[in-house]
Amino acid sequence: MADEDNLGFIKIHRKILKWEWYTDVPVKTLFIHCLFGANYKAKKWHGITIERGQFISSYNRLASGSGLSVQKVRTALNKLKTTREVTYKSTNKYTMITVTNYSAYHERKSSSNTMSNTMSNKRATNEQQTSNKQVTTTKKDKKDKKDKKDKNKDIYLDFVKLTKEEHEKLEKRFGKEGAKQRIWNLNDYGHRKKKRFNEYTDHYRTILNWDRKDENEKNNSNSKRQPVKKAERKSEEQQSDNVIIPSGRKGTVGKITIED
Repeated sequence: MADEDNLGFIKIHRKILKWEWYTDVPVKTLFIHCLFGANYKAKKWHGITIERGQFISSYNRLASGSGLSVQKVRTALNKLKTTREVTYKSTNKYTMITVTNYSAYHERKSSSNTMSNTMSNKRATNEQQTSNKQVTTTKKDKKDKKDKKDKNKDIYLDFVKLTKEEHEKLEKRFGKEGAKQRIWNLNDYGHRKKKRFNEYTDHYRTILNWDRKDENEKNNSNSKRQPVKKAERKSEEQQSDNVIIPSGRKGTVGKITIED
C-alpha cells in the first residue's frame, strides 16, 4: 500500500551488521522491504485506520516487491515474527503487517525538521560568530598597528602627529616659519572637519601632498595670465613701419608722411 506519502527515507544503523538475521538474505531483504512499505503516519483505508509503522499487503504483493518467492516470503515473515521484528494479521482479503520498532528507523518529520533546523541554526550562528571574530580581529590588528606607529610621533598643536625626523624634514624643506604655517593649516582643518581629518593617517605625507597641490594650482593660474613680451610688441611695431605705399599715393606710416 505504498504511495507518495511514503516516498521518504529511513535510517539504518551500522549495528545492523550484528543483527541475527543479517546473513539470512531472504529475511534481511523482506525486513528492509517492510521498512520502506510502512506508513510514516496514520491514515484511513477501506474504513480502517492503518497506524504509523503498519501497511496493508499480501504474500503475492510482498513477493513481487521484494523479488522473493511466495514461499520464501512466508518463511521470512515467520522468522521475523519469532524475534518480534514484525507482527502481522491475515484476513481473507489482506494482511496487515506491523514493524514493531518502526520509530527507530524513521523519525517523525517534525522531530527531523527540528533537529535539522537546530543544526542549521547552530551552524549559521557559529559561522556568524567566526566571521564577526575575524572582522573584530582584523580591526584590532589595524588599530594596534596604527597605535604602534603613532607611538613614535609627537603631537603638534592639537591634532598633527609627526615624528621628530618628519618635523626636521619639513623645516629643512620649507623653513621654520613655512613648516609652522603648514602644520597650523592641517591642524585648523582638523578643527573644522574632524571626521574627514581622521582619514589622513600620515600627516607628514598629507602636508607634502597639500603643498604639491597648491604649487600645481599656482603654476596653472600663472600660465593663463602670462603678459605679451616686450620683444613681441616691438616686432609687431616694426612690421607696421614696413608698410609699402604704392606710387602716386599719399600715405602716413607712424609719424612720417610720404608724398609721391
